[in-house]
Amino acid sequence: MTGDRRLLALLAALCALAINACGKDDADPTASATTTAAPAAKQDPGAFPDKPQILLRFAARPEDWPAQVRKGGSEAGYAAGRYRLTGTGTAFRVALPRPIEPAARGVLLETTLRLTRSGRAGLFCRGSEDGRSGYELTVDRSGHWEITRVEDGVGKPVGDGEVGAEAVGGKSGDALVRLICGAAEVGKPLSLGFTIGAREVEFVRDEQALAPASTSRVGLVVRTSAQAAAQASFEYFAASLAE
Repeated sequence: MTGDRRLLALLAALCALAINACGKDDADPTASATTTAAPAAKQDPGAFPDKPQILLRFAARPEDWPAQVRKGGSEAGYAAGRYRLTGTGTAFRVALPRPIEPAARGVLLETTLRLTRSGRAGLFCRGSEDGRSGYELTVDRSGHWEITRVEDGVGKPVGDGEVGAEAVGGKSGDALVRLICGAAEVGKPLSLGFTIGAREVEFVRDEQALAPASTSRVGLVVRTSAQAAAQASFEYFAASLAE
């Protein structure tokens, strides 16, 4: 399959993966392929299945997700039919217990989140067991997003921009967030794709991909702002693994 055809498959998979925002089941899965991607999207992202292999709806309190996590002053757990993260310090992650194998495998992640305090929230991929490495996509209530490369606990933005407050549901609504992490080899350019709300898929590029940990992790994250605690609740977590 050529890179262009795989990109079409990826965009179709984005629509198929969407739990709340892609319309009826009989909608044309290639409709989103008309969007214009950034040049970094030309990198072959791999092919994803039509349905996510992992779908955890937090209202059902799934057994294969951590029921409660405490780390320093940060904590996470089920609340009012959702999963809530409250982070202090710099960043707080909760990972899917199942590691991604092989560690550099491409992943397509999705959630809906609601920010209830200052700070940012979103998804992470290629995460290390200790939470000190990986890539994060986070967004705040104003609609400012950032993709952060975290290495040895130090975060460096790979890209950032604005989608507007409406894309994240304003002050009390939910934001649909998706993150695509390619399968680039260590030190090679890596394309990271994302969508927030109903916006088109966009890509940013890290010129030298992080080395995935031996037990690569994916999951949810909150990042603090100006040393104030960050808090967000999530409706579900879905993951599609590249074939």
